[in-house]
Amino acid sequence: MLGIDIQQIFLHLLNFGILFGGLYFILYNPVKKFMDKRVEYYKQMDEEASKKLDEAEALKAEREESLSTLQTEISEKRAEADKELNSYREARTKAAKEEAQKIIDNATAAAQREHDRIIEQSSSELTDLAVKAAKKVMDEPVSDTYDRFLNAAEKELENEQ
Repeated sequence: MLGIDIQQIFLHLLNFGILFGGLYFILYNPVKKFMDKRVEYYKQMDEEASKKLDEAEALKAEREESLSTLQTEISEKRAEADKELNSYREARTKAAKEEAQKIIDNATAAAQREHDRIIEQSSSELTDLAVKAAKKVMDEPVSDTYDRFLNAAEKELENEQ
């Protein structure tokens, strides 16, 4: 017939099948298993990275919430400390004003006592001087005193003119 030997075709098909099977089991299967393992390894790494990213985001959210509550507490404590400081400042100012008023009152009272003492002392000294002057005038004769008075008045009139 056309010079085609069927036996040769079957032998070539058998050789092709053996070559295909050998290459499949020797090369394709190990390479496919290796590639599947790599795909699985990278999927696992991606899942772990996703889990870690989710954990990190959750931890970040928790830290931000903790930070916001901490900032709230700090602002409350600061406000409380400011109120306490203002009340302390007001109390100290009030105490200082009261103490200053006491000092002023004591100084005023002491000055009034000193004024009264000086007036009393001056009054008694003036009284003593007046008594002494009166005694002196009483001891001198009246005409001498009168003459001296008139002489002094004349001198004054002359000085004025």
